[in-house]
Amino acid sequence: MANNQDNTDIIRVFKKNSSQVVCGVLSEYKGRREFHIRIYVPVADEPGEFVPTRKGVTLPIEVVPDLVAAMAKLKQAISLNQVVAQIPKGKRAEVRVGLQEFKGTPMIYVRTFTCDKEGEWRPTQKGVSVKVELLSELVDTTTELEAAAKDRGWLS
Repeated sequence: MANNQDNTDIIRVFKKNSSQVVCGVLSEYKGRREFHIRIYVPVADEPGEFVPTRKGVTLPIEVVPDLVAAMAKLKQAISLNQVVAQIPKGKRAEVRVGLQEFKGTPMIYVRTFTCDKEGEWRPTQKGVSVKVELLSELVDTTTELEAAAKDRGWLS
C-alpha cells in the first residue's frame, strides 16, 4: 500500500469489490491521533499498490470504542433504513452508522453527515458503504483498530 504520511499505519485491509479495498488506518498528524476507514484504489502503473481516495471517514481516536459498539448494534439490526449510531464530529457534523438499501442491495454505511443552514442533516461523500455480507470484515477492522490504538497507549 502506498503511504503518503510517515505516521500512518494501515492496520487492516479487506476487499470491497474487484477494484477497491477498505482500509482501517491509524494516524498521527500535528499531534492529533485519528483513525480512518477509507476506500483505497489501485495505482495504475504499480501492480499491488493502492492509494487512498477521499471516500472514507476520519475520527479522533477517542471514539473508536463508539464505532466498535456501533458495529455490535449492526449485527443485531434487522431492518433496512436504520441508523444504529451517531458519533459527533463537531458542532455541525456527525458520523452515522447504519443500514440502507441501494439499488436493491442491502448496504452498511459509515458516513459523515453535516447540518445545513436550515437545520437539515445531509450525507456527504465522506464515507464508506459495503454490502451486508462484508459486515464481519468491517467489525474485525474496527476491533483491530481499537486493539492497535490500545497497544500504542492511545486508548486505555
